[in-house]
Amino acid sequence: MSEKKKLLLNCDVCDTRKMKEEDYSHYEHIVINADALIVNEKSKSILSRLPVIINSDDTIEVEDDTEIYLKTVNGSYEITGNSSIVEHTILCVNGSLNIHPGTEEILKKYDRIIVNGNVRYPKSLEGFIGKMSVNGSTESYPDDCVILDKEFTIDKYFPLRAKEGGKYYVKRIVIIKDLSVDIAKLAGKGVHFETKRLLVPECKIEDCVPLFDESVEFIVVPDGMKLVYGDSVLNEEFVRNEGSLIFIYGDVEVDSEADLNALCNQIEKLIIKGTVSLRAEQEEAFRSINVEFDDIEIIKNNRKMLNLPMAKIDRKLLDDSPDGVKICNVAMLKIESDVSSEMILEKLEILNCAKVICSEEQESAIAAVSTNVAIIGKANDDEEDDSEEGGLNGLLGGLLGDANGILGGIKQLKDTKLINADSYVM
Repeated sequence: MSEKKKLLLNCDVCDTRKMKEEDYSHYEHIVINADALIVNEKSKSILSRLPVIINSDDTIEVEDDTEIYLKTVNGSYEITGNSSIVEHTILCVNGSLNIHPGTEEILKKYDRIIVNGNVRYPKSLEGFIGKMSVNGSTESYPDDCVILDKEFTIDKYFPLRAKEGGKYYVKRIVIIKDLSVDIAKLAGKGVHFETKRLLVPECKIEDCVPLFDESVEFIVVPDGMKLVYGDSVLNEEFVRNEGSLIFIYGDVEVDSEADLNALCNQIEKLIIKGTVSLRAEQEEAFRSINVEFDDIEIIKNNRKMLNLPMAKIDRKLLDDSPDGVKICNVAMLKIESDVSSEMILEKLEILNCAKVICSEEQESAIAAVSTNVAIIGKANDDEEDDSEEGGLNGLLGGLLGDANGILGGIKQLKDTKLINADSYVM
């Protein structure tokens, strides 16, 4: 058996401190994909002399005799006061991480925390964020707050259950739908909410003022209007169920079969805090309704080509697609020479493609209608040879995404040694 000439290593943590140069010098290429790379002075010197590509979120220099412990979690994880952690632990979380107050001593035991997801932590622990590598959003909250749902609706029972002087954290929005909710009772208990927005009926504004800071955005539902929270489809049945005065907090799609002339007579007032999606032929009739909205989007009845290894666009296909063609998640797309630049600009939309093969005259038009396309240009000899299609698709599949995606193509090569592990010691 011939010796492997390439090494591809995928792991959460790669420890290089014990590596010997002679064990790796025979490789033509070495690629290390790791969330964290552990090095010392010796291994840094060895790596600098080897033909190695390192894709790492974090490089950690650690003493030779320090024993490192790895904890990998696939899913959500919480660090609480009862968490049992040993010194020099590296935590890798592929999901969300929630850090509770009073965990300072536990956090000190982690050498590094790597999170591929979102992190939520109390404001008192902001000083520990420096030892984290977060591929996602971070969110802090006041230590003395009870955490509620990100979108929290105050029902009629909450004023009874709320604690005296209670402080509550709601990440996105507090919603009041029920007019019978005793907001004055919450104010009497000294309850306070930390949030960004409040969706409130007009008649409840005065009672709500003591519960929120002045920085909170008040979204007011005019008296007499029915609040609908969430995305909706506008048609005759929707209006029958919700009434003639409707306030929608969310996006709205106009039903393709809706009788908008009839709805114009049935709706007294419609307020939409969101985007309206409809067909071009519906727009004039929709605007005749007594309606307010944030934005409008025209739905195109275009032809879709999705999730394919290869696809081809010619003039006949575009002539037969009056509303255009949308290509998404195609590894290799070929544009025939009979497609003009004008047709490309008018009828094509290209998303998430590894390579678009086209003539030099077509390149600028293709670039104008493309999003997240790695390569635009002429075909090479391999791509013209159908016998190579299988290998080409494997390689092009690797082109999608970032560097890790490109390495997916290397994995297809038969002379590559592939190692997948949670942690690996070189």
